[in-house]
Amino acid sequence: MSKWLIRARGSGRQTFLTPSIKQHPAKRIAIVAAGPLTNLALAVLLYGLSFSFGVTETALYVGHGRANTIAAKAGFQPGDKIISVNGVNVGEWEKPSKKSC
Repeated sequence: MSKWLIRARGSGRQTFLTPSIKQHPAKRIAIVAAGPLTNLALAVLLYGLSFSFGVTETALYVGHGRANTIAAKAGFQPGDKIISVNGVNVGEWEKPSKKSC
């Protein structure tokens, strides 16, 4: 069995280590797989956490507009919140296209 000799500077101590090649194959596989599996677990955790922050509703707001359009003539201003369309309350993005239009 080959051993590696390690000497600590200034201490005069010598330590012999056996190479990891001599370890059981299952243990070597576990050591090699630990890094990528940790990265995968961290990615899944961060991906899940990214959905716990940010926009929680998709409210309807008027974006930027152009002059001389129907919306401008009707008095819409950028940032106005759309509450209802044709008398039907809309609270989410999906409602106006399915119910009131």
